[in-house]
Amino acid sequence: MGRTTERALIACTLALCALQAHAFKMGFQGQLDELRAQASGSLNAKLDDEPHRLQFGDPIHEDMTQASIEMAAANADRMQCTTSREKVEAFVRQAAQPRLSHGMCCHKGAVSKACSVIGMFGGNQAFADVLTPMQSGVRWNDDPCHMTHEAVSRVSWALWMTGNNYMEYNNSNYASHFHEHQFLHAMAPSARNDPKPLAARQTRKRILMWAEFALRVADGSIPPNTKLKDVRALLSTQMQQDFELAFGGYGPRTVALLFTGLDDGDPQLVRQTALGALFHTVQDSYSSSHVERANDPFKDGTPGVLNKGDIVRFYTYRGQDGGKHGKADRRPHDLAAAQIDDLHPVSIGAQLLACTAASQNAPSQWEEGMKIVQRNFTLRDADINRASTPGKDYAK
Repeated sequence: MGRTTERALIACTLALCALQAHAFKMGFQGQLDELRAQASGSLNAKLDDEPHRLQFGDPIHEDMTQASIEMAAANADRMQCTTSREKVEAFVRQAAQPRLSHGMCCHKGAVSKACSVIGMFGGNQAFADVLTPMQSGVRWNDDPCHMTHEAVSRVSWALWMTGNNYMEYNNSNYASHFHEHQFLHAMAPSARNDPKPLAARQTRKRILMWAEFALRVADGSIPPNTKLKDVRALLSTQMQQDFELAFGGYGPRTVALLFTGLDDGDPQLVRQTALGALFHTVQDSYSSSHVERANDPFKDGTPGVLNKGDIVRFYTYRGQDGGKHGKADRRPHDLAAAQIDDLHPVSIGAQLLACTAASQNAPSQWEEGMKIVQRNFTLRDADINRASTPGKDYAK
């Protein structure tokens, strides 16, 4: 596919794709030919210079992740899980063989036209992950098939996201955005054929299951070559049923395949991707169109994330207006205001990274990590199981 053709297709589809915005960085505020250069925060790299790194919109997730890494490294001996700068830096160093593929695009045997086109153009081959460590992970929830990394799959991803037929294809991308995996975005999941989403307590429990799984993959206590059908037995008893409900159909596919698209994915990349994906869930829990929290500064018109308070209810994306949803996903004004003990996505991410780094070549501290996640997802009224809705401010 020629560069001009690709740009034309992307330009045509992304105007529509903005209406399907489902997470912080999907706000599409930057120029389409401006790329975030690795994690530096600059917008100087151009499409002609780095054609493999087109990134849509304002990369807020990536910036929050980089801020968490810097906070954890600078304050390693002051975190809830005491560690060292060296261990933090060792965890986030570039993997030896950072390769990805689109291997999870069409799981459970379902094949869409988009996946068929990708295969025709050789898009099912493994390719190098050129992003800074943790960045592919924090993208994973929006792009579990790593389709935004390459030209032919990038266009297919955009076309997928603009369609109205999201019930048609049974794959990881749709599960994440519209169906049973909405918990990856701190939203209430719902079955494909049942639009009623899980209520607050059940949604929180599904998120806690996901957090335990991600943390234990990140610290290596669940190895990358573990088959997903065997993961249930490795989790806490109270999380096993939720894992089966969320991932039970994945059968013999491995943890490495889930996160990298490859059964032989680099173990360090698998661990980084798992933790980055958990960062994404935490970060999304501060978006006003994902979660209603006790204190919401977005009511003043500009998104904020600092000390928003405990969770009142989770929203569900099905039934939301994409444009209204996206307005709450704009860059928060207080993104850089975090201190290590704050209820803030950067601070929570730094604490989780510290626990993961402290676990490398040492006893796992995933249980300490879970205390941090539980704090982030505290329900204000734990005795009230509030229904999950699109939210009156975001409904169609």
